[in-house]
Amino acid sequence: MTAGQTLPYSSSTATNQEDRFSIKWPLPYTSLILDLGDVLAHYSPEGLDLPTSAFQLKYILSSSDWFDHECRRLSRDECFERVKQTFKVEPEDLRETLRLLASSMTYDNGLIDLVRYLKKESNEELKVYLASNISEDDWQTLKPAVESWAIFDGIFTSFKLGTRKPDQDFYLRILEATGTDPEKALFVDDKPENLVTAQMLGYRGVQGGPGRNVSEQLRNAFGDPAARGQAWIQANAKHMWSLTNTGVILEDQFAQLMILHITRDFNLITVKEKRSERWNTFMYKPVLTTQTYPDDLDTTTLAFLAPELEIATDFKKSIMDEMLEYQNRDGLFYTYFDKTRPRVDILISANILRLFYAYGRGHEVRRTVDQIIGITRTRAYEFGMRYYYHPDWFFYYLSDLCAQHHHHPDSTPTHEGNHISGGTASSSTFDSNDDHVRNPELKPLRDLLVRRLEERMGGCAGEFTDPWSAALRLSAAHALGLRNERDAKILRRTQQNDGSWGKEPWIYRYGNGILIGNTGLVTALAVKGLRQAADLTA
Repeated sequence: MTAGQTLPYSSSTATNQEDRFSIKWPLPYTSLILDLGDVLAHYSPEGLDLPTSAFQLKYILSSSDWFDHECRRLSRDECFERVKQTFKVEPEDLRETLRLLASSMTYDNGLIDLVRYLKKESNEELKVYLASNISEDDWQTLKPAVESWAIFDGIFTSFKLGTRKPDQDFYLRILEATGTDPEKALFVDDKPENLVTAQMLGYRGVQGGPGRNVSEQLRNAFGDPAARGQAWIQANAKHMWSLTNTGVILEDQFAQLMILHITRDFNLITVKEKRSERWNTFMYKPVLTTQTYPDDLDTTTLAFLAPELEIATDFKKSIMDEMLEYQNRDGLFYTYFDKTRPRVDILISANILRLFYAYGRGHEVRRTVDQIIGITRTRAYEFGMRYYYHPDWFFYYLSDLCAQHHHHPDSTPTHEGNHISGGTASSSTFDSNDDHVRNPELKPLRDLLVRRLEERMGGCAGEFTDPWSAALRLSAAHALGLRNERDAKILRRTQQNDGSWGKEPWIYRYGNGILIGNTGLVTALAVKGLRQAADLTA
C-alpha cells in the first residue's frame, strides 16, 4: 500500500446490494407517502433552449392561477391565458417550455428499487402512496412511467382531491382514504412548508430535493443502523486504515488499537505486536511528518489497556514509571517519549489517567486529576486540543475513567432527570465519605462531567453535530448513566448508504494542520453507542 492510494474500503452494500439490509421488526412505519417532483422525478433542463426563462417559470408555477389549475379549478387554456395577462408569457411558449422539460424528466431508479425492496421485505405490510401537487394534463404525461414502477398502493393528486399541499385537507383526505395512522407514516416531500403540515398532523417528515439523499434517510428509518454499521465493519476487517484529508493512507496503530478498545475483537485490526517495547502510532515508517518519529504515550497507553495483546504486567509497570518522567510542572503528560518535544494535549493526559487507575496507581497522578477537574469546571476543553480534532474525546476518556474506577459496589443506581435506573450509577449514588467508595477523588470530576455533558448533548449552538462528536457523547453518556437520545438521532440521521459513518471521519491532526481520519473507528464507536442506547431504552 502506498501513499496517495484510494482507501480500499469494501462496499459490502453498494447500489443493488445497498438495498439488501435487514429491516427492523416490528415495522417502525407501516405507510410511506412520497412526493413526485424532486423526490422520485427530476427535470434536467441543462442544455435546453427554453422559450420561458427559469426565473419566469418559477413564479408561474408558484402563482395562484397555477395552484387553481393543479386543483382543476382552471382548465389548461384558462390558466395559460391568465399567465399571459400576469406574466406576459405567450401560451405557446409556456406549452413548449413544459413539453421540453417533460422530455428531460429523469427518475430516481435507486429510490424506486429501494421502495420496491422495502415492500417485499415487509411482506407487503408497508403500504406506499404517491401524494403530488400536479395538474391533470401533467399527470397524463407522467402516468405511464409512474404506473410502470408498480410500487404504489394508492395515488393522491391535487387535481383529483381538489386541494393541494400544504393545505391540511389534502393530508386528512389521505388518512381518511387509507386508514393510515399518521404516527406510523413517513411523509417525503421536497417543500419545507408541506412537511410542516405533515409533521403537525402526526406524520414524520423526510425532506427530499437537491442535496438530500432520500434513499439514505429511508435506510436509516427502516433499517437497524447498528446492524448495518457492523456489517460494514466485518466487510472491512483488517483494512480499516486511516486517511488524511490530502488523500494519503496511514497505517497507524493508534486507530487500530482504538477499534480494538471499542469492539474487543482482535480479528478486526492489524497491529505490529510488541510485547516488550513502547508503542509508536506508525506501524512502519512515519508519513507526512519528520523522518524520525518518537514513540508516544497515547498509543502506548491504548496498547497497555488491551488484554488481547498479552503484554507482561511487569513491563507495563516499568514503562509507566518512565511515563511519570514525561510531565510538565502542572502534572500534564507530554505526547512523546522525547523530552526535546514537550508537546501537551490534555486528552493524552485524560487517556493516561485510565491506565494508571487501571493498575491501582491513581495516587501517582493526583496532580493530573486536579488539572483535569479544573479544565472541566471552566469548560477550557472548548478551546480545542493540539492533536485531537474533537473536544468530545474529553468526555469519552474521562467518563470511561469514572465508570471503571469510581463506583459503590453495593449501590443501586438512582434516576433523576436524565439518569437511568439500572444503568451506570448516577452521581447521586456516591458519597465521598463512604469507605466503600473507590477513588473518591474522582467524585468531583464525575459530577462535573455529568453537568457538562448534559450541556453538550446534541451539539452546542449548531456546532459539533457531526457523527464523531455525537458518537463520543453517546458513549460517554452511557458510561455516566445518562440518556442521550439527541446524539442517537444524529447518528441515525447521518449514516451513509454503505452502512458506515464515513463523512469527515477526522480523529486528530498533525502540527502542520493535515487532518487524519478513520471511517472504521467512527463506525465502530457509532455502532457501540447505538447498541448501548438501545439497551437502555429496551
